[in-house]
Amino acid sequence: MDLEFTVIERGSTIGGTWYWNNYPGIGCDVPSHLYSFSFFLKSNWTHFFSYGGEIQRYLRSCFYHFSLGENIEFDTEITRAYWNENTRLWEITKLKDGKTTNESFNILISCAGGLHRPNWGGFRGVEKYKGVKVHTTRWPKDLDLNGKTVGLIGSGASSIQILPSIVKNFKIKKLVHFQRNAAFVLPRNQFAYSNRVNSFLAIYPFGVIYRWLQYVIREIRFIFLWRFYKLGVNQWIRELHAKGIRKHIKDEKVAEAMVPDYVMGCKRILISDEFYTALNEPCYNLDNSGILELNERGIVTKSDKHQLDVIVFATGFDLTSNFKFLTEVNICYVYFLVFTVFKHNPNMKMLKGGEDIKTLWGIFYPNVPNFVSILGPMTGLGHNSIIFMIECQIQAIINVIKMLFDERKDCFMPTEKAVEEWNEEWVDRIESSIWSRSNCVSWYQQGDPNNRAWGLWPGSCTEYWWRTSKIPESKFKFFN
Repeated sequence: MDLEFTVIERGSTIGGTWYWNNYPGIGCDVPSHLYSFSFFLKSNWTHFFSYGGEIQRYLRSCFYHFSLGENIEFDTEITRAYWNENTRLWEITKLKDGKTTNESFNILISCAGGLHRPNWGGFRGVEKYKGVKVHTTRWPKDLDLNGKTVGLIGSGASSIQILPSIVKNFKIKKLVHFQRNAAFVLPRNQFAYSNRVNSFLAIYPFGVIYRWLQYVIREIRFIFLWRFYKLGVNQWIRELHAKGIRKHIKDEKVAEAMVPDYVMGCKRILISDEFYTALNEPCYNLDNSGILELNERGIVTKSDKHQLDVIVFATGFDLTSNFKFLTEVNICYVYFLVFTVFKHNPNMKMLKGGEDIKTLWGIFYPNVPNFVSILGPMTGLGHNSIIFMIECQIQAIINVIKMLFDERKDCFMPTEKAVEEWNEEWVDRIESSIWSRSNCVSWYQQGDPNNRAWGLWPGSCTEYWWRTSKIPESKFKFFN
Protein backbone atom coordinates (compact mmCIF):
# COMPACT_ATOMS: atom_id res chain seq x y z
CA MET A 1 0.00 0.00 0.00
CA ASP A 2 3.09 2.21 0.18
CA LEU A 3 2.00 4.05 3.34
CA GLU A 4 4.16 6.33 5.43
CA PHE A 5 4.10 5.29 9.08
CA THR A 6 5.79 5.95 12.42
CA VAL A 7 6.03 3.54 15.35
CA ILE A 8 6.30 5.16 18.78
CA GLU A 9 7.75 2.89 21.47
CA ARG A 10 8.23 3.66 25.15
CA GLY A 11 10.90 1.01 25.57
CA SER A 12 14.54 1.19 24.54
CA THR A 13 14.13 -1.65 22.06
CA ILE A 14 11.37 -3.81 20.63
CA GLY A 15 9.83 -6.81 22.35
CA GLY A 16 6.86 -5.46 24.28
CA THR A 17 5.96 -8.00 26.97
CA TRP A 18 9.23 -9.82 26.41
CA TYR A 19 11.23 -6.62 26.85
CA TRP A 20 9.54 -5.39 30.01
CA ASN A 21 9.22 -8.77 31.73
CA ASN A 22 12.49 -10.52 32.58
CA TYR A 23 11.76 -12.20 35.88
CA PRO A 24 13.33 -15.61 36.68
CA GLY A 25 11.74 -18.48 34.77
CA ILE A 26 9.72 -16.33 32.37
CA GLY A 27 8.40 -18.27 29.41
CA CYS A 28 5.48 -18.68 27.02
CA ASP A 29 2.60 -21.14 27.36
CA VAL A 30 2.03 -21.38 23.59
CA PRO A 31 4.27 -23.66 21.47
CA SER A 32 7.19 -21.79 19.93
CA HIS A 33 6.28 -22.56 16.31
CA LEU A 34 2.77 -21.23 16.89
CA TYR A 35 3.88 -18.19 18.89
CA SER A 36 5.50 -16.65 15.81
CA PHE A 37 4.42 -14.77 12.72
CA SER A 38 3.21 -16.75 9.73
CA PHE A 39 5.25 -14.45 7.46
CA PHE A 40 8.49 -14.90 9.45
CA LEU A 41 8.77 -18.52 10.52
CA LYS A 42 11.64 -19.82 12.62
CA SER A 43 12.60 -23.48 12.36
CA ASN A 44 15.36 -23.63 14.99
CA TRP A 45 13.52 -22.92 18.25
CA THR A 46 15.44 -24.45 21.15
CA HIS A 47 12.37 -25.64 23.11
CA PHE A 48 8.77 -26.63 22.50
CA PHE A 49 7.74 -23.73 24.76
CA SER A 50 10.11 -20.80 24.40
CA TYR A 51 11.61 -18.81 27.23
CA GLY A 52 11.38 -15.03 27.28
CA GLY A 53 14.89 -14.26 26.09
CA GLU A 54 14.57 -16.36 22.94
CA ILE A 55 11.22 -14.79 22.05
CA GLN A 56 12.67 -11.30 22.33
CA ARG A 57 15.62 -12.30 20.14
CA TYR A 58 13.15 -13.64 17.56
CA LEU A 59 11.22 -10.36 17.58
CA ARG A 60 14.42 -8.38 17.17
CA SER A 61 15.47 -10.52 14.20
CA CYS A 62 12.04 -9.89 12.64
CA PHE A 63 12.46 -6.16 13.26
CA TYR A 64 15.84 -6.05 11.52
CA HIS A 65 14.78 -8.38 8.72
CA PHE A 66 12.05 -5.95 7.62
CA SER A 67 14.30 -2.88 8.12
CA LEU A 68 11.92 -1.06 10.45
CA GLY A 69 14.62 0.95 12.20
CA GLU A 70 14.02 4.16 10.28
CA ASN A 71 10.30 4.09 11.11
CA ILE A 72 10.49 3.73 14.89
CA GLU A 73 11.12 6.16 17.75
CA PHE A 74 12.36 4.44 20.91
CA ASP A 75 12.28 5.80 24.47
CA THR A 76 9.28 7.93 23.53
CA GLU A 77 5.95 8.29 25.31
CA ILE A 78 2.63 9.62 24.06
CA THR A 79 1.28 12.22 26.49
CA ARG A 80 -1.65 13.50 24.44
CA ALA A 81 -3.73 12.32 21.50
CA TYR A 82 -6.33 14.71 20.10
CA TRP A 83 -8.65 14.29 17.14
CA ASN A 84 -8.90 17.62 15.33
CA GLU A 85 -12.38 17.93 13.81
CA ASN A 86 -11.26 20.68 11.45
CA THR A 87 -8.13 19.10 9.97
CA ARG A 88 -9.41 15.50 10.29
CA LEU A 89 -6.07 14.51 11.81
CA TRP A 90 -4.85 12.96 15.05
CA GLU A 91 -2.56 15.43 16.81
CA ILE A 92 -0.03 13.57 18.93
CA THR A 93 2.19 15.00 21.66
CA LYS A 94 5.37 12.98 22.26
CA LEU A 95 7.77 13.08 25.19
CA LYS A 96 11.42 12.08 24.86
CA ASP A 97 14.39 13.07 27.01
CA GLY A 98 12.20 15.57 28.82
CA LYS A 99 11.26 17.40 25.61
CA THR A 100 7.82 17.43 23.95
CA THR A 101 7.11 17.54 20.24
CA ASN A 102 3.90 17.47 18.22
CA GLU A 103 3.06 15.52 15.10
CA SER A 104 -0.12 14.84 13.13
CA PHE A 105 -1.32 11.57 11.61
CA ASN A 106 -4.27 10.49 9.48
CA ILE A 107 -4.81 7.20 11.32
CA LEU A 108 -3.93 6.20 14.88
CA ILE A 109 -3.27 2.55 15.74
CA SER A 110 -2.79 1.44 19.34
CA CYS A 111 -0.60 -1.63 19.74
CA ALA A 112 -0.11 -1.21 23.49
CA GLY A 113 -2.37 -4.11 24.43
CA GLY A 114 -3.84 -4.55 27.89
CA LEU A 115 -1.04 -6.14 29.91
CA HIS A 116 1.58 -3.52 30.58
CA ARG A 117 0.61 -1.55 33.70
CA PRO A 118 1.47 -3.44 36.91
CA ASN A 119 -1.27 -4.21 39.40
CA TRP A 120 0.13 -3.97 42.94
CA GLY A 121 -2.86 -5.76 44.43
CA GLY A 122 -4.52 -2.81 46.14
CA PHE A 123 -3.38 -3.94 49.59
CA ARG A 124 -3.59 -1.58 52.51
CA GLY A 125 -0.27 -0.27 53.81
CA VAL A 126 1.92 -1.05 50.78
CA GLU A 127 3.64 2.32 51.16
CA LYS A 128 4.56 1.52 54.80
CA TYR A 129 6.71 -1.50 54.00
CA LYS A 130 10.44 -0.68 54.42
CA GLY A 131 11.89 -3.76 52.75
CA VAL A 132 12.41 -4.50 49.05
CA LYS A 133 9.23 -4.43 46.90
CA VAL A 134 9.39 -6.02 43.48
CA HIS A 135 6.72 -6.44 40.81
CA THR A 136 7.29 -9.19 38.27
CA THR A 137 7.13 -6.75 35.37
CA ARG A 138 9.83 -4.57 36.95
CA TRP A 139 12.33 -7.22 38.07
CA PRO A 140 15.78 -5.83 39.04
CA LYS A 141 18.64 -7.68 37.36
CA ASP A 142 20.81 -7.50 40.47
CA LEU A 143 18.22 -8.78 42.97
CA ASP A 144 19.90 -11.25 45.35
CA LEU A 145 17.55 -13.52 47.30
CA ASN A 146 20.22 -15.65 48.98
CA GLY A 147 19.66 -15.92 52.71
CA LYS A 148 16.51 -13.79 52.52
CA THR A 149 12.99 -14.26 53.84
CA VAL A 150 10.83 -13.77 50.76
CA GLY A 151 7.10 -13.19 50.41
CA LEU A 152 5.50 -14.13 47.08
CA ILE A 153 2.00 -12.74 46.48
CA GLY A 154 -0.09 -14.40 43.78
CA SER A 155 -0.84 -17.75 42.19
CA GLY A 156 -1.11 -16.81 38.52
CA ALA A 157 1.11 -17.27 35.47
CA SER A 158 4.10 -15.27 36.68
CA SER A 159 3.96 -16.78 40.17
CA ILE A 160 4.07 -20.40 39.02
CA GLN A 161 7.11 -19.58 36.86
CA ILE A 162 9.00 -17.52 39.43
CA LEU A 163 8.55 -19.81 42.43
CA PRO A 164 10.34 -22.93 41.07
CA SER A 165 13.08 -20.76 39.56
CA ILE A 166 14.00 -18.82 42.70
CA VAL A 167 13.93 -21.84 45.04
CA LYS A 168 16.23 -23.62 42.59
CA ASN A 169 18.68 -20.79 41.90
CA PHE A 170 18.83 -19.08 45.30
CA LYS A 171 19.43 -20.36 48.82
CA ILE A 172 16.32 -18.73 50.23
CA LYS A 173 16.04 -18.79 54.00
CA LYS A 174 12.24 -18.86 53.95
CA LEU A 175 9.62 -18.41 51.24
CA VAL A 176 6.07 -17.48 52.24
CA HIS A 177 3.56 -17.94 49.43
CA PHE A 178 0.40 -15.83 49.78
CA GLN A 179 -2.38 -17.45 47.76
CA ARG A 180 -5.94 -16.23 47.42
CA ASN A 181 -7.26 -18.89 45.03
CA ALA A 182 -5.68 -22.05 43.68
CA ALA A 183 -4.98 -22.26 39.95
CA PHE A 184 -5.22 -25.12 37.49
CA VAL A 185 -1.57 -25.89 36.73
CA LEU A 186 -1.34 -28.66 34.13
CA PRO A 187 1.88 -30.41 32.99
CA ARG A 188 3.96 -28.33 30.59
CA ASN A 189 5.68 -31.38 29.04
CA GLN A 190 8.59 -29.19 28.03
CA PHE A 191 11.35 -30.59 25.83
CA ALA A 192 14.30 -29.34 23.79
CA TYR A 193 14.46 -29.70 20.01
CA SER A 194 17.41 -31.64 18.62
CA ASN A 195 19.43 -30.34 15.68
CA ARG A 196 18.07 -33.17 13.56
CA VAL A 197 14.45 -32.18 14.27
CA ASN A 198 15.18 -28.52 13.58
CA SER A 199 16.83 -29.43 10.28
CA PHE A 200 13.76 -31.45 9.32
CA LEU A 201 11.38 -28.59 10.23
CA ALA A 202 13.45 -26.21 8.11
CA ILE A 203 12.45 -28.18 5.01
CA TYR A 204 9.26 -26.87 3.39
CA PRO A 205 6.46 -27.73 4.04
CA PHE A 206 7.20 -29.74 7.20
CA GLY A 207 7.64 -26.71 9.45
CA VAL A 208 4.40 -25.18 8.20
CA ILE A 209 2.48 -28.44 8.70
CA TYR A 210 3.89 -28.80 12.21
CA ARG A 211 2.83 -25.26 13.06
CA TRP A 212 -0.72 -25.78 11.81
CA LEU A 213 -0.92 -29.07 13.69
CA GLN A 214 -0.32 -27.19 16.94
CA TYR A 215 -3.04 -24.71 15.95
CA VAL A 216 -5.61 -27.44 15.16
CA ILE A 217 -4.89 -29.27 18.42
CA ARG A 218 -5.68 -26.11 20.39
CA GLU A 219 -8.84 -25.40 18.42
CA ILE A 220 -10.08 -28.93 19.17
CA ARG A 221 -9.25 -28.47 22.85
CA PHE A 222 -11.34 -25.32 22.81
CA ILE A 223 -14.37 -27.26 21.64
CA PHE A 224 -14.21 -29.88 24.39
CA LEU A 225 -12.74 -27.94 27.33
CA TRP A 226 -14.17 -24.46 26.82
CA ARG A 227 -17.05 -24.40 24.33
CA PHE A 228 -18.84 -27.57 25.50
CA TYR A 229 -17.37 -27.70 28.99
CA LYS A 230 -20.49 -29.33 30.45
CA LEU A 231 -20.13 -32.53 28.40
CA GLY A 232 -17.88 -34.24 30.93
CA VAL A 233 -14.34 -33.99 29.55
CA ASN A 234 -13.71 -30.88 31.62
CA GLN A 235 -14.82 -32.57 34.85
CA TRP A 236 -12.78 -35.69 34.08
CA ILE A 237 -9.59 -33.64 33.65
CA ARG A 238 -10.38 -31.76 36.87
CA GLU A 239 -10.49 -35.05 38.76
CA LEU A 240 -7.20 -36.23 37.23
CA HIS A 241 -5.65 -32.89 38.09
CA ALA A 242 -6.67 -33.17 41.76
CA LYS A 243 -5.18 -36.69 41.96
CA GLY A 244 -1.96 -35.43 40.43
CA ILE A 245 -1.68 -32.65 43.01
CA ARG A 246 -2.09 -35.08 45.91
CA LYS A 247 0.53 -37.32 44.34
CA HIS A 248 3.20 -34.64 43.84
CA ILE A 249 2.78 -32.53 47.01
CA LYS A 250 3.86 -34.23 50.22
CA ASP A 251 2.14 -31.90 52.70
CA GLU A 252 -1.55 -32.85 52.75
CA LYS A 253 -2.74 -29.40 53.83
CA VAL A 254 -0.76 -27.72 51.06
CA ALA A 255 -2.03 -30.27 48.54
CA GLU A 256 -5.67 -29.66 49.44
CA ALA A 257 -5.12 -25.89 49.27
CA MET A 258 -3.84 -26.29 45.70
CA VAL A 259 -7.00 -28.00 44.43
CA PRO A 260 -9.18 -25.40 42.65
CA ASP A 261 -12.88 -25.24 43.52
CA TYR A 262 -14.23 -23.75 40.27
CA VAL A 263 -14.81 -24.82 36.68
CA MET A 264 -11.54 -25.42 34.85
CA GLY A 265 -10.99 -22.80 32.16
CA CYS A 266 -13.07 -20.09 33.80
CA LYS A 267 -9.75 -18.66 34.93
CA ARG A 268 -6.55 -18.95 32.96
CA ILE A 269 -5.20 -22.50 32.78
CA LEU A 270 -1.48 -22.53 33.62
CA ILE A 271 1.24 -24.99 32.68
CA SER A 272 4.38 -26.01 34.57
CA ASP A 273 6.48 -29.11 35.12
CA GLU A 274 8.14 -27.79 38.30
CA PHE A 275 5.56 -25.82 40.28
CA TYR A 276 3.94 -28.52 42.42
CA THR A 277 7.21 -30.31 43.19
CA ALA A 278 8.79 -26.96 44.20
CA LEU A 279 6.20 -26.75 46.98
CA ASN A 280 8.02 -29.64 48.69
CA GLU A 281 11.15 -27.51 49.26
CA PRO A 282 12.01 -27.02 52.96
CA CYS A 283 11.91 -23.22 52.60
CA TYR A 284 8.32 -23.20 51.27
CA ASN A 285 5.44 -22.01 53.45
CA LEU A 286 1.84 -21.37 52.38
CA ASP A 287 -0.49 -18.76 53.84
CA ASN A 288 -3.87 -18.68 52.10
CA SER A 289 -5.83 -17.12 54.96
CA GLY A 290 -6.01 -13.74 53.25
CA ILE A 291 -3.85 -10.60 53.41
CA LEU A 292 -5.11 -7.87 55.74
CA GLU A 293 -2.37 -5.29 55.28
CA LEU A 294 1.31 -4.56 54.91
CA ASN A 295 3.30 -2.93 57.67
CA GLU A 296 6.90 -1.73 57.98
CA ARG A 297 8.28 -5.24 58.43
CA GLY A 298 6.11 -7.39 56.21
CA ILE A 299 2.61 -8.77 55.70
CA VAL A 300 -0.22 -9.30 58.15
CA THR A 301 -2.75 -12.00 57.26
CA LYS A 302 -5.82 -13.33 59.01
CA SER A 303 -3.73 -16.09 60.57
CA ASP A 304 -0.22 -14.70 61.06
CA LYS A 305 2.29 -11.83 60.89
CA HIS A 306 5.22 -12.36 58.53
CA GLN A 307 8.49 -10.44 58.73
CA LEU A 308 9.94 -10.31 55.22
CA ASP A 309 13.12 -9.01 53.59
CA VAL A 310 11.63 -9.00 50.09
CA ILE A 311 8.06 -8.99 48.82
CA VAL A 312 7.46 -10.13 45.25
CA PHE A 313 4.17 -8.95 43.77
CA ALA A 314 3.13 -11.55 41.17
CA THR A 315 -0.22 -9.79 41.02
CA GLY A 316 -0.63 -9.29 37.30
CA PHE A 317 -1.68 -6.20 35.42
CA ASP A 318 -4.19 -3.40 35.83
CA LEU A 319 -6.64 -3.91 32.99
CA THR A 320 -8.91 -1.12 34.22
CA SER A 321 -6.39 1.68 33.80
CA ASN A 322 -5.14 0.25 30.50
CA PHE A 323 -8.60 0.73 29.01
CA LYS A 324 -9.59 3.71 31.14
CA PHE A 325 -10.41 5.75 28.07
CA LEU A 326 -13.35 3.42 27.37
CA THR A 327 -15.15 3.87 30.66
CA GLU A 328 -14.91 7.54 31.65
CA VAL A 329 -16.91 10.49 30.37
CA ASN A 330 -15.21 12.66 27.75
CA ILE A 331 -11.82 11.04 28.13
CA CYS A 332 -9.95 10.74 24.87
CA TYR A 333 -9.73 7.35 23.33
CA VAL A 334 -6.14 6.25 23.38
CA TYR A 335 -4.40 3.97 25.86
CA PHE A 336 -0.85 4.01 24.54
CA LEU A 337 1.90 2.68 26.73
CA VAL A 338 2.03 4.59 30.05
CA PHE A 339 0.43 8.01 29.91
CA THR A 340 -2.60 10.03 30.91
CA VAL A 341 -4.94 11.21 28.18
CA PHE A 342 -6.70 14.43 28.93
CA LYS A 343 -8.61 15.57 25.89
CA HIS A 344 -12.18 16.69 26.69
CA ASN A 345 -14.69 16.84 23.87
CA PRO A 346 -18.39 16.29 24.63
CA ASN A 347 -19.16 15.69 20.96
CA MET A 348 -16.91 12.64 20.77
CA LYS A 349 -17.37 10.86 24.08
CA MET A 350 -17.46 7.11 23.79
CA LEU A 351 -19.20 6.00 26.95
CA LYS A 352 -20.72 7.30 30.11
CA GLY A 353 -19.33 6.06 33.38
CA GLY A 354 -20.62 2.60 34.23
CA GLU A 355 -21.63 1.66 30.69
CA ASP A 356 -20.43 -1.47 28.93
CA ILE A 357 -17.33 -1.30 26.79
CA LYS A 358 -18.30 -1.50 23.13
CA THR A 359 -16.16 -2.29 20.12
CA LEU A 360 -16.42 -4.01 16.78
CA TRP A 361 -14.34 -7.20 17.19
CA GLY A 362 -12.01 -5.41 19.60
CA ILE A 363 -10.52 -3.37 16.74
CA PHE A 364 -12.87 -0.52 15.83
CA TYR A 365 -14.69 1.88 18.16
CA PRO A 366 -18.01 3.73 17.87
CA ASN A 367 -17.83 7.49 17.25
CA VAL A 368 -14.03 7.52 17.08
CA PRO A 369 -12.75 8.33 13.56
CA ASN A 370 -9.58 6.75 12.18
CA PHE A 371 -8.68 4.92 15.38
CA VAL A 372 -8.07 1.19 15.71
CA SER A 373 -6.43 -1.07 18.26
CA ILE A 374 -4.49 -4.31 18.25
CA LEU A 375 -5.41 -6.61 21.16
CA GLY A 376 -8.20 -4.39 22.36
CA PRO A 377 -11.17 -5.49 24.47
CA MET A 378 -12.92 -8.75 23.52
CA THR A 379 -9.87 -10.24 21.78
CA GLY A 380 -7.99 -12.06 24.57
CA LEU A 381 -7.61 -15.84 24.42
CA GLY A 382 -7.47 -18.69 26.87
CA HIS A 383 -6.63 -21.53 24.49
CA ASN A 384 -4.51 -20.55 21.48
CA SER A 385 -1.88 -18.15 20.12
CA ILE A 386 -2.50 -14.43 20.45
CA ILE A 387 -0.11 -13.94 17.51
CA PHE A 388 -2.78 -15.45 15.26
CA MET A 389 -5.28 -12.88 16.57
CA ILE A 390 -2.83 -10.05 15.94
CA GLU A 391 -2.40 -11.11 12.31
CA CYS A 392 -6.19 -11.27 11.85
CA GLN A 393 -6.57 -7.78 13.28
CA ILE A 394 -3.81 -6.34 11.10
CA GLN A 395 -5.44 -7.81 7.99
CA ALA A 396 -8.82 -6.37 9.02
CA ILE A 397 -7.28 -2.91 9.45
CA ILE A 398 -5.59 -3.14 6.05
CA ASN A 399 -8.89 -4.15 4.42
CA VAL A 400 -10.73 -1.17 5.92
CA ILE A 401 -7.98 1.24 4.88
CA LYS A 402 -8.27 -0.13 1.34
CA MET A 403 -12.02 0.53 1.48
CA LEU A 404 -11.25 4.08 2.61
CA PHE A 405 -9.02 4.63 -0.41
CA ASP A 406 -11.57 3.08 -2.76
CA GLU A 407 -14.25 5.43 -1.42
CA ARG A 408 -11.85 8.39 -1.81
CA LYS A 409 -12.69 9.57 1.70
CA ASP A 410 -10.59 10.82 4.61
CA CYS A 411 -12.25 9.18 7.60
CA PHE A 412 -13.80 5.89 8.69
CA MET A 413 -15.54 4.44 11.72
CA PRO A 414 -17.85 1.50 12.35
CA THR A 415 -21.57 2.12 12.16
CA GLU A 416 -23.44 2.21 15.45
CA LYS A 417 -25.69 -0.60 14.19
CA ALA A 418 -22.70 -2.89 13.52
CA VAL A 419 -21.26 -2.19 16.97
CA GLU A 420 -24.57 -2.74 18.75
CA GLU A 421 -25.30 -5.99 16.90
CA TRP A 422 -21.91 -7.45 17.72
CA ASN A 423 -21.97 -6.36 21.35
CA GLU A 424 -25.42 -7.85 21.90
CA GLU A 425 -24.16 -11.13 20.45
CA TRP A 426 -20.98 -10.95 22.55
CA VAL A 427 -22.94 -10.42 25.78
CA ASP A 428 -25.21 -13.40 25.06
CA ARG A 429 -22.29 -15.66 24.26
CA ILE A 430 -20.02 -14.63 27.12
CA GLU A 431 -22.86 -15.02 29.63
CA SER A 432 -23.49 -18.60 28.47
CA SER A 433 -19.81 -19.50 28.19
CA ILE A 434 -17.32 -21.04 30.59
CA TRP A 435 -16.28 -17.47 31.49
CA SER A 436 -19.73 -16.65 32.83
CA ARG A 437 -19.97 -14.79 36.15
CA SER A 438 -21.77 -17.82 37.60
CA ASN A 439 -18.69 -20.05 37.12
CA CYS A 440 -16.05 -17.93 38.88
CA VAL A 441 -14.65 -14.49 39.55
CA SER A 442 -11.50 -13.79 37.55
CA TRP A 443 -9.19 -11.03 36.36
CA TYR A 444 -10.88 -11.37 32.98
CA GLN A 445 -13.79 -9.44 34.54
CA GLN A 446 -11.60 -6.71 36.04
CA GLY A 447 -13.21 -3.27 35.79
CA ASP A 448 -16.38 -4.31 33.99
CA PRO A 449 -19.50 -2.81 35.63
CA ASN A 450 -21.40 -6.07 35.02
CA ASN A 451 -18.51 -8.39 35.93
CA ARG A 452 -18.34 -9.81 32.44
CA ALA A 453 -15.07 -11.13 31.00
CA TRP A 454 -14.80 -8.14 28.68
CA GLY A 455 -11.20 -8.87 27.69
CA LEU A 456 -12.03 -12.19 26.01
CA TRP A 457 -13.07 -13.43 22.61
CA PRO A 458 -15.91 -15.94 23.20
CA GLY A 459 -15.26 -18.16 20.20
CA SER A 460 -12.53 -20.04 18.37
CA CYS A 461 -9.63 -18.41 16.56
CA THR A 462 -10.97 -19.81 13.32
CA GLU A 463 -14.23 -17.94 13.82
CA TYR A 464 -12.33 -14.71 14.49
CA TRP A 465 -10.36 -15.19 11.28
CA TRP A 466 -13.59 -15.78 9.35
CA ARG A 467 -15.25 -12.64 10.72
CA THR A 468 -12.30 -10.33 10.22
CA SER A 469 -11.06 -11.61 6.84
CA LYS A 470 -14.20 -10.62 4.95
CA ILE A 471 -15.54 -7.39 6.40
CA PRO A 472 -18.75 -6.09 4.77
CA GLU A 473 -18.38 -2.48 3.73
CA SER A 474 -21.87 -1.88 5.14
CA LYS A 475 -20.47 -2.14 8.68
CA PHE A 476 -18.52 1.11 8.21
CA LYS A 477 -19.18 4.68 7.27
CA PHE A 478 -16.68 6.66 5.25
CA PHE A 479 -16.72 10.45 5.15
CA ASN A 480 -14.67 13.64 4.68
